[in-house]
Amino acid sequence: MGTIAKGYVYRSLDSGGNWDIISPGGDWVEHVRDIEAVSKSEVYAATDAGLLKWTGSGDVWTQLKGLPSNNTVSIALDKSVDPAVIYVGTWGAGVFYSRDGGETWLPFSHNIGNKFVYKLAMSSNKPYTLYAGTNFSGIWTRKLSLPGSPWLPLLLLDDQ
Repeated sequence: MGTIAKGYVYRSLDSGGNWDIISPGGDWVEHVRDIEAVSKSEVYAATDAGLLKWTGSGDVWTQLKGLPSNNTVSIALDKSVDPAVIYVGTWGAGVFYSRDGGETWLPFSHNIGNKFVYKLAMSSNKPYTLYAGTNFSGIWTRKLSLPGSPWLPLLLLDDQ
């Protein structure tokens, strides 16, 4: 769980019965916007200071380099196939992905452009689909099992 004010991050190993702080606290970041956990000791946090990774050692977080913007907003992990595949939504630079746990990054914004991507979500059923919630541009989807598939707007129809 993360907080916006001063970016505190807590974890619970007993379904919320007890909580431990795993962030340095203070002024390490201003906003923690999204958190994804690979395991009890591997956590990613999208913050206003970039994409950060915690690997279970106290309150030490590492900033992952290579993204064109430090203003990360959302994260989706491909836990169904390979948790080393990370998708990151940014504030005004679009979506990026890494196949190696955040060592290198590639753009993933074909057809969606440099949108403000507020939320990413991954489907749990095949064909795997990545959903991107954007500011002022609706929700976009992209089938991940089809190489080179385009982003498509998700149409929400009225049941009239």
